[in-house]
Amino acid sequence: MMTRLLHRGPLAGPLAGPRALVVAMGLSMLFVGLAAGRYVSRIEPGYIPMPLVLLVGLAGGVILFTITAEQVFLAWLILAPLVQAAPNTATGHALDLALFTAPAAIVLCQTLLRPAIGRPREWFDYLPGAYVLLVTGSFFVTTNLWHTATVSSFKVLFLNVALGPLLYYFVAFRATEWLTATRVVRVFLLSCAVEALMSIVEWATGWNLWHDDTWHLGLARSVGTLANPATLGAFVGAGVVVSIAILAWNGPDELRRLSKAVILLGVPGVMFTLTRGPILATASIAIVVLILNSRTRVVAVGALVVAALALVVLWPHITNSTVYQTRVAKTSNVQARVILQDLSLRLAARRPLLGWGYESFDRVKTESFKADARALSLSVDETTSHDTYLTILVQYGGLGLLLLLLPSATLCVLSVRRARAPSPERWLLVGAPAVVAVLVLTGATIDYRFFSYVPAMVWLFLGLVRPVVREGDVATFAS
Repeated sequence: MMTRLLHRGPLAGPLAGPRALVVAMGLSMLFVGLAAGRYVSRIEPGYIPMPLVLLVGLAGGVILFTITAEQVFLAWLILAPLVQAAPNTATGHALDLALFTAPAAIVLCQTLLRPAIGRPREWFDYLPGAYVLLVTGSFFVTTNLWHTATVSSFKVLFLNVALGPLLYYFVAFRATEWLTATRVVRVFLLSCAVEALMSIVEWATGWNLWHDDTWHLGLARSVGTLANPATLGAFVGAGVVVSIAILAWNGPDELRRLSKAVILLGVPGVMFTLTRGPILATASIAIVVLILNSRTRVVAVGALVVAALALVVLWPHITNSTVYQTRVAKTSNVQARVILQDLSLRLAARRPLLGWGYESFDRVKTESFKADARALSLSVDETTSHDTYLTILVQYGGLGLLLLLLPSATLCVLSVRRARAPSPERWLLVGAPAVVAVLVLTGATIDYRFFSYVPAMVWLFLGLVRPVVREGDVATFAS
């Protein structure tokens, strides 16, 4: 049984070992397990015996040989949002390593080792890899990390920079036909529904899974398990717009009921983050998705009229509400962002091509603040970057920003063009650009450099739509 699974597993082919390898691994686990058992009863706080480490490593090796990378990827997709912001404890670190970092590393190995699917490359397919190379080069060239680099710094580079392009290449060029867009979107929507439900529960009770009450001071804002209201709103908002695309553009029957649940839970889930960026992005893109379809255009226009009338009628009550006074009418943070934007553009103008280097934003920003009288009155929170793209422009210059955004713009334009013609994939051709738009627009109001999972979803949906944007590609991918 083990041998049969091995030869069907992700390393099947030239990397798959003979029956003797399976027997050797089994015997190794037996002896190492017995040795580890002798130590378990004598474990002291802070001490992990090496036999136990070897046992876990061998167990991971068996898993790698016996389940496919596609299965690892789908399991990661649904578990990652739950653990990527686990608390800074021993348990939290273990969850992060086992359920977030390690599966992503397995997918990385499969992406590098597997032969590519026979799908022709376009010029924009090379840009995600070029962006990773640019940032990695900056990592080594513009810092002293040659001498001070730690495992943690390489982990941040992998998860916060390389993870998204990795997902793009894996889904678009390395995954088998079993990993259809329908399967991936179903798992994505399940995760969105869970996070939306958590947002509602947190608004009603103040509870979230990791007891993160950072955003509960004053006017409580939901964060779920994603560490920040903006990332939670962007993630759930992305689920809402792709659900609308599924319902409006005749998506697969197996996704329609789940899509209705995501919309039902997701709309209040986004609202309870009380964060302007994702709320406005979700609402505007949802309207665009409906207007693009002639059958739902009337619904979109009607919704806009009703919303406008309700706004006019309820405006006196809205302006007197606590939410309006503390979130909408608050202009001090807007003024701070204007100052920060001006300083960032001036910094970028000084090094327009390649920028100031890896993770240099806070350092050069602080130096620039000392020479700007307006910035001296800003608090530490206000001087934190709130724009992903300004940060990238400062750190990696116009070249870095172009390499990051050009694939998204190109694939979204190609998707919308292909969606004009009737096809079974229209729900994906409209839904994927909608997801990308919500996440990118939200990225202009928060700095994604501190997060990994949510910004990586941009690349995931670009990878999903990549096989169907060109004539002659695998048309059954979306089925």
